[in-house]
Amino acid sequence: MPDVNFTSYADQVGISVSNLQVVPADPSSYDDTLKISHCISCSFTGGVVVGGRENALDLNRKCEDVTVSLLELHGGRQASIVCKGGCRGVVLRDMVISPDPKSWTDILWDDWSAQSTDPSSGVLDHVVRHDGKPVRIVFGRFRLPLVLRSKVRVLWIYSIGLHLYNLGKDLAVALRLCRP
Repeated sequence: MPDVNFTSYADQVGISVSNLQVVPADPSSYDDTLKISHCISCSFTGGVVVGGRENALDLNRKCEDVTVSLLELHGGRQASIVCKGGCRGVVLRDMVISPDPKSWTDILWDDWSAQSTDPSSGVLDHVVRHDGKPVRIVFGRFRLPLVLRSKVRVLWIYSIGLHLYNLGKDLAVALRLCRP
């Protein structure tokens, strides 16, 4: 089933959005509160995003050259940020994360995506947690984002598990496609 998103930007080229105020009255009614999907050469600058059942910010479906900066991200029970689906050239800059106490990571890089099994690429530049702790990252397609001016901690056990999960899902899809 597709996610229920509060605010979505999809199939856009060259847009610039500023002063985002993505604050649903009931965040638990949404999977992702800010979804960016197949956007090319776009920027999203400034504001506040309050996460839903899954994530505050979800980038998916081959986004390319997308910059997201100067955001305060609050929560997301899975993670504050997800980037997956073969996104390339994603820049996450000057962001402050206040994680949900139930989240198991702050950034989920290359979770499995039905839209693409290509690895994502990007930069985390001065992405920090509000409480000063290292930003927790889990990655799943053998490529971490470039990390600049950010204190991070890779959660290796979860990352190994995500790699295995992705490989299993990829294999299941391939076998399903091979059936007569």
